[in-house]
Amino acid sequence: MQSITGRRCCKTAAILSRHLNSTEMKSNASPSPTPVVWDVKRHKKSNAVLNAEMKKLLAFMLNYREGAADYQKVVMLFNMSGCGLSNIDYDFIKYLISLLTEYYPDILDNLLVFEMPRLLSAAWTIIKNMLDEDSRDAIKFVNKTDVLEFVDKEQLPVSLGGKNEAA
Repeated sequence: MQSITGRRCCKTAAILSRHLNSTEMKSNASPSPTPVVWDVKRHKKSNAVLNAEMKKLLAFMLNYREGAADYQKVVMLFNMSGCGLSNIDYDFIKYLISLLTEYYPDILDNLLVFEMPRLLSAAWTIIKNMLDEDSRDAIKFVNKTDVLEFVDKEQLPVSLGGKNEAA
């Protein structure tokens, strides 16, 4: 019998696989790539096994995109709606910052923070001090209207106000 963690990892792998193989990512398709969506509310920092697997999958995805013949920069979208302090995983955030600044400095187009609650502005104050100026400039705080400046409605998941039912 497969564990809950195993099922979640498989689901995450399936989502990343869809992202990596999606026709929307081809260079002759839409100018707006399919965003990598991270639903922060579902993240449980206490699950060390799942978090380790997520880190591996994220590194794999970035490495795959960087080496692709039809290379496009990545748009990451962190869905923060409904989140609280218990959802903020500073270890994962440090890992992500390390990946994007040290190993893949040119791969990120934008990191979109979707509907961040005001309660988490203190967390942002801590996180932005870990970033250089270029990285801070790549981070955009967006809502359902603003996000359409960075991602086509066709590429955005339905849960975030878009039309993409597969995401």
